[in-house]
Amino acid sequence: MSVPHPCPIILVGMMLSGKTTIGRRLADHLGWSFLDLDAEIEERSQRSVRQLFEIGEDHFRQIERETLSQILGSERFRGVLSLGGGAFVDPSSRALCNQVGLTVYLSAEPQTLASRYGSGGDRPLLDKDPIAALTEILGAREAMYREAKYALPVDGRTPDELVDLIAGIYEAHH
Repeated sequence: MSVPHPCPIILVGMMLSGKTTIGRRLADHLGWSFLDLDAEIEERSQRSVRQLFEIGEDHFRQIERETLSQILGSERFRGVLSLGGGAFVDPSSRALCNQVGLTVYLSAEPQTLASRYGSGGDRPLLDKDPIAALTEILGAREAMYREAKYALPVDGRTPDELVDLIAGIYEAHH
């Protein structure tokens, strides 16, 4: 199936909420392209997110903001875009996403997120106590995530169920 897409679908939410997994499946389902903002930042900068964070979170957030602006602005990306967990927190990025795309917040309880974490890896904000960190981060970001046009709880839902829900929202929206 290929659905016309005058605007991108932009998935926002916490790390580990399933944005990349659901985004890829949604893009396949719709016959669209998929882009993960963190992966795009790594490709363009030739550094990992962790390496950029080691320089400083402000440095990373600036690169994130600039890359997102290029993708949605001058490059006019029109597929499914998965944002990093903190990207939608930035007011200018949030405004841009809501202006040009259909934003969907994939909400999840901290316990659900922590159960997906595993052991270490490339999540610099979770290096100490993952569930405490996730609870704190979610508390700080929840209100901003809720500014997305739609919110879908992921708890207890399969990726395929979420893909169908988001595709339905998009089709009703356009």
